[in-house]
Amino acid sequence: MSTAWGSEYGFRACADAFIFLLHRPGGVGPVKLAVRAERAQEAIKHFRLMGPNFGTGDIRVESGANSDTQGSTNIQSYVLPPGHAPVDALTFFTGAKKFRASEVEFRILA
Repeated sequence: MSTAWGSEYGFRACADAFIFLLHRPGGVGPVKLAVRAERAQEAIKHFRLMGPNFGTGDIRVESGANSDTQGSTNIQSYVLPPGHAPVDALTFFTGAKKFRASEVEFRILA
């Protein structure tokens, strides 16, 4: 994201936002998913009681993400790679809709 991270509630726009993974279930990777142009207004969601939230639930990292399965994925605001059906949106990143994170890292590039 080219926008600063904040704790105030709401979506932030970023036309050049993307999410990526290095490896996913099934051995596929690395993969980069760009934000949909028509949904760039909801590229990231800020909320002080949660971790990073991208899109409208595309990736939700909740507080305590490494100790429970409250994280979830549902790709809607970002573009699935060619060959993936909409049904893949729920399981694309982790193989399941809900997940427990072993490590979460994000960086803000200036």
